[in-house]
Amino acid sequence: MNPIAIRLLSQQLICPQFDTPQKVVSHFGAMQAQDYRMVRWAVMMRTRKPSSFAFKNAYDEGEIVRLHLLRGTWQLVSNEDYWWMLDLISPKATSVVKGWMKSNKISFDDSELNQIHEIFVQKINDY
Repeated sequence: MNPIAIRLLSQQLICPQFDTPQKVVSHFGAMQAQDYRMVRWAVMMRTRKPSSFAFKNAYDEGEIVRLHLLRGTWQLVSNEDYWWMLDLISPKATSVVKGWMKSNKISFDDSELNQIHEIFVQKINDY
């Protein structure tokens, strides 16, 4: 088979297999999402019936989440993949953030960190 056709098939750009934006994002694990409009287009083009409404609904309902998971850039991940990816990435991310905070002379005491953590957990669980 032609390498270009293989690439287009594997990237779901021809003959897409997925019906929902969440399934597209989950298939790829994480998708670069620096620009909201472009990531919306990228996900929609990989669904069987591209729909801006379906993407917006999945995004607004928390089925797909846009966050800084892997680097200092934005990614989309499926809400089903969020927690295990966060567990996988958090040790490295914590180390990077602590290094940045130390070099900028920023600190939080444990009670403040616990409050911040609880706020994040509550907001994430609201979805």
